[in-house]
Amino acid sequence: MKSRSVVHLTQAFARLHTADMETTYHETLDVKEKDLALDGHSDEIPQHILDEIHQYRNMIYWSLLFLDGSVMWAYYSCLSAQDYYASAFPDVKFSFLTTPVLTWPLSIGHIIQMWFGYDRSLGNMKRVIIGYAIFAICCVLIILQGYLDMDQTAGATMVLICFGFVGAAHSLTEPAYYNVASLFPDAHFTNAIQVGNVTAGILNVILAALIHLAVGGVHDTDKDHSVKLAFFIFMAMLLVICAGAVYVYWRLEKVPCVRYLMDRAAADHLKHGQVSLPQLWAKFFRVGKVIVMPLVAQFMLFFCSLALFPGIGIASIHPSLFGTQSGPWIVSPGLIGAFNFGDLVGRLGSTKAAVNCFSMRFCFIFSILRWVWLPLLLMTSVNNSLYAFGDNHWGAYAFIVVLYLVLGVTGGLFSTITIGMAPLLVPQEDREAAAALMVLALFLGLSSGSTFGWGISNNHWFGL
Repeated sequence: MKSRSVVHLTQAFARLHTADMETTYHETLDVKEKDLALDGHSDEIPQHILDEIHQYRNMIYWSLLFLDGSVMWAYYSCLSAQDYYASAFPDVKFSFLTTPVLTWPLSIGHIIQMWFGYDRSLGNMKRVIIGYAIFAICCVLIILQGYLDMDQTAGATMVLICFGFVGAAHSLTEPAYYNVASLFPDAHFTNAIQVGNVTAGILNVILAALIHLAVGGVHDTDKDHSVKLAFFIFMAMLLVICAGAVYVYWRLEKVPCVRYLMDRAAADHLKHGQVSLPQLWAKFFRVGKVIVMPLVAQFMLFFCSLALFPGIGIASIHPSLFGTQSGPWIVSPGLIGAFNFGDLVGRLGSTKAAVNCFSMRFCFIFSILRWVWLPLLLMTSVNNSLYAFGDNHWGAYAFIVVLYLVLGVTGGLFSTITIGMAPLLVPQEDREAAAALMVLALFLGLSSGSTFGWGISNNHWFGL
């Protein structure tokens, strides 16, 4: 009996020891998952990193919002000063050239970086520094040409070349921010980039108008001088914003959870060894097949928006509404402001509830159906057979404002949902690739849409 008791006691001790060993093993595994998740064994983000993301949530959100806003400030600074271009280069159709000249270098630059792996080899910090350095240099050159005795053709060519470099620099900076945002476990930080994008557009237009009013006053007696001076002050602000953006991004990379996610992404690239270009391309195709619906939807949303806005709306306005010298200040900003405000509302409305309401399939279908805006806009053009407002030209203008407001809301809402959710459809190690593809769709939508819009205006299609 005594020996049997000893056996039972020994077995009980063994079971207890085994349980302790299993507990110790799982505790050790938890620690390894928390501290050594860079090895790629788990697709989950460790809990202490999730806690840090929650701790720094506001700081990361506002940093990304400002950073993308700073990139778009350079972009919109080139687009917002149409009054200066009209004054300095009256024989050059800048209103038709600025957007394509900005957006095609943006798209081509991103394709080259993504397709040949230069984005990975350069690293985000170098891309940010190089991008903002180019912004600053182009800003100085644009200001400088205004003080040089250059003819219209030479001056306009110099400015447009600078615009091309601004677009190329844009392809270095903004995709880097989307890469960072895509690494987080939800779309909150990608939404920050989207909100920063449209906020920059609204503030840029407002500040440009305020600077012009401050320099020239309500009754501008020397319009050419005030437009030129206001433009140079406006462009000089970009230099300050560039310096601030580099500092903000440097601080962002120092946040522990951000550094962890970036290091983990780098480790995911290295764990398979040196990746050849065919392997890189195969990865993009593999990820692209998973996110094909949001990918196509993203392209179509921006292609439609840039094709229809603002050229068709402005071309549709009856000339009588521009009858006074102050007319363009009332009419044109009304259209641009309506679209930008709607865009902001749509992006701010991209909440979890909105994501739950609209599937990727719905976003895809709606991105195609948005082309119904084209015949609706043509209903406001007196030169088109669809015109429906008779002598009520202000009614036609109000209808355009409403159309652009809703176009902005839908574009902002569905583009934010698709670009935020697409990276979450793939594993953690594929999210940067998904973000790169979604940004490519965005950029190609911008450049293709603006070019198509230029073709409509330049060739007077639909009677415009």
